[in-house]
Amino acid sequence: SINTNISLTSLSTECAGTSKRRRFIPQTYAKLLREKYAQSRATDVNQTLASDDEPSASRPESLWIDNEKKTKWKEVLVELENLSDRWTEKAKTVLRHLNSHGCRNFVVTASEIVPAYAKLILWELSEFFDYDDVYSSVNRPKSAIFLQILEDLGRSGCFPDSMASCGDGPDEEAAARMFSIPFQRIKTSLDLFLVPGLLGSDLDLPIPEDFRDHTKT
Repeated sequence: SINTNISLTSLSTECAGTSKRRRFIPQTYAKLLREKYAQSRATDVNQTLASDDEPSASRPESLWIDNEKKTKWKEVLVELENLSDRWTEKAKTVLRHLNSHGCRNFVVTASEIVPAYAKLILWELSEFFDYDDVYSSVNRPKSAIFLQILEDLGRSGCFPDSMASCGDGPDEEAAARMFSIPFQRIKTSLDLFLVPGLLGSDLDLPIPEDFRDHTKT
């Protein structure tokens, strides 16, 4: 996962139903983050966040990002990718593969929802996760969140053909076992490529050749 606080649960399903229930006000704020970030990538920043000169209540100051800051962050991302043996690029490869097979991805994090979604945006992973599918386990065990995900799916009439979970901590592993969900412990970045196979042999994802020599993390 992208850090020690985030576990990823992927669902293989063809159900079209999606629960759009707003769990907390921060969930709507997370949606705003995603929408504003998408706009800032598509248009000039001066036309993206506002038509006036100052941030307003509907446009939090934290979203006021100029081109210089975005350029610097891009440079930081490149450096982090080099230092982390291309973790994010590998994660994107796996998530893109899962999405191409109709999977639905969830994040269960020990962080608050808004910081967690902001992190997904900064690491350019938000395109793979609907904002309604980011769950916070603050003040609750991760097993309770797994149960909530299953209940939300049931209420939406979407019953997955298969499920899988991955993470690097004991809490998400224990939660997965509680509900008999196949689990992949992430010890190195190459372990990410084992996750699709848990959903079925037809989803097996061989490690791409350009990643085979990257075995440090």
